Amino acid sequence: MVTISLISCLLTLRRLGSVGVGTIIAAVLVGTVLGFVTRLFGVKRDAILYPKGRISK
Repeated sequence: MVTISLISCLLTLRRLGSVGVGTIIAAVLVGTVLGFVTRLFGVKRDAILYPKGRISK
């Protein structure tokens, strides 16, 4: 998603404009933390969101 925002900003504005270093760092950190949390709690999250019998195949 960060790559798409950088490319679209460069194509439209011909410079990075409002997509700054902080935005890129925040996006990378959010992705990293989300991956870590998903590894820790992914199975429990799926059990809560999709109890047996509710999963459609």
